[in-house]
Amino acid sequence: MKRQIAILMVFASTALAASPTPTAEDLGPPLAVMTNEPRSFIMAQPVVRSNAGLRRDGVILATVSAEFDTRRVRKAVGGPVGLIQDEASPRAEIRFVALHVPDALLDNALEAIRRLDGVLAAGADSLHELTTNDPYWSGQRALGLDLLNLPNGWQISVGSSRVTVAVLDTGITEVPDLAGRVRPGRSFIDQDPTDTSDPVGHGTEVATVIAAMKDDGIGTAGVAPGVNVLSAKACYNYVVVAHCETYYVAPALQWLDELVLDGSVQIINMSFSGNYDDNEEYWLRTIDEHGGILVGAAGNSGISTVEFPARSSHVIAVSGTTSSGSRAPNSSYGIEIDAAAPYATYATDSAGSTGYVSGTSFSAPVISGIAALAASAWPNWFWNRNDFMLALQSRLYTNQTSWNQETGWGVPNSWAFLYQNWCARFDLAVDGRIDVRDDAVVAYRYGSAIGYPLYNVRFDLEPGLTADGDIDIKDLQKVFGRDGSYCRT
Repeated sequence: MKRQIAILMVFASTALAASPTPTAEDLGPPLAVMTNEPRSFIMAQPVVRSNAGLRRDGVILATVSAEFDTRRVRKAVGGPVGLIQDEASPRAEIRFVALHVPDALLDNALEAIRRLDGVLAAGADSLHELTTNDPYWSGQRALGLDLLNLPNGWQISVGSSRVTVAVLDTGITEVPDLAGRVRPGRSFIDQDPTDTSDPVGHGTEVATVIAAMKDDGIGTAGVAPGVNVLSAKACYNYVVVAHCETYYVAPALQWLDELVLDGSVQIINMSFSGNYDDNEEYWLRTIDEHGGILVGAAGNSGISTVEFPARSSHVIAVSGTTSSGSRAPNSSYGIEIDAAAPYATYATDSAGSTGYVSGTSFSAPVISGIAALAASAWPNWFWNRNDFMLALQSRLYTNQTSWNQETGWGVPNSWAFLYQNWCARFDLAVDGRIDVRDDAVVAYRYGSAIGYPLYNVRFDLEPGLTADGDIDIKDLQKVFGRDGSYCRT
């Protein structure tokens, strides 16, 4: 059941048509306060598409005179009304109010509210669809990036400069779309270890998928445009094909482990594939144990064999999808696949040229970008591979309801991944844990959308991302199954 919340903005001025002012006895008790969440919570809510465009799920927008009595709304609407927010504005004569009305009453409620004396403007809160002015953004979306719901995810975080994704590849050239985002790295193939420039272009393309600036009018928009990237240059061009030898990759992983330990690097992207190597596996296991998130490309053979290093149990293995979310024909797949992302996109190479690219080399950095957004959004949460996998497996955050060997747990929905994973919001007993005490608080305060004025969609987690209007045992299992090492506050 979808519900609409309306934020009412009411100014001190004449109304469209004044209605008689009721007596205090007529108004009844104060409106029930639905939530003590700040405006930031309301603004983090998802949006739904209606015939009128995009409208925030569950909210009407508002502005009244200082003396306006919100109880008048209940009488005017003739049905249940909940108070979400009531706050003063910088101008003493004006207040901002946020109300909830049942979906079925929304249109009539708006009409009635607009007629109240003292209400200048009222309407269902609507949004302009977020976009960027990057010229290849529409192409990125068409090739599958829309599956990630990035514009809504970016409302929570575009990434933080505190977070760094290491790109173990052919190097990174700081093209304009990465200006100021490339941290000093290290080369394991050049005589000069500080030369991390990219003569091949592949590493730079991967880096722009992760962190290309948005709204700069050039190139593309990265998944996490606010994070930094760092090059561990261990791959080179040989007879027109890029190669990554263990001789260079293993010491690069050892160096990256040091950066994970000192907090300089949180995520490591590996957009290459090949045969198993024991030395590399040792360092993959070590990095994983130290809390680094390793992301690997499944391969481009189109067969049911995930290539190494993605098939390591210490790496998040990523397959490639079409724009509809199904496996791309050339993407490798198998029982090791954890997540999926678009197989094709647009990226910028080391010469600064932006163009079409394809392969799981460009699927993996999308997932690295999602991990970087999560690490940015919740900096006090020790975010590691185990956390990431548990979030995927919860089935709340992707375009799938179950795992399969072609696309794993699916393509992450960035908004859901970032917002739902903020476990502190479920600590209703305010004791630093998510447990049965919080369960009791929910059971006492919240129930169904009918008859429970404190109903809040943030607890209505089943089925999937679509609220059904009832908070029951299915929802509580989702909320309070997130204890221990996973759901820390």
